[in-house]
Amino acid sequence: MRYSGRDFTDTELDWIRQLISDRPEISRKDLSVLFCRKAN
Repeated sequence: MRYSGRDFTDTELDWIRQLISDRPEISRKDLSVLFCRKAN
């Protein structure tokens, strides 16, 4: 999947989906921060 010029792998998308499932209250900002930490 390509979003904002970045290609996301299936593994990354699965991780994001799982995080949202585990923490449905997470904000988009917090999700972005966590993803950036994991991706770098």
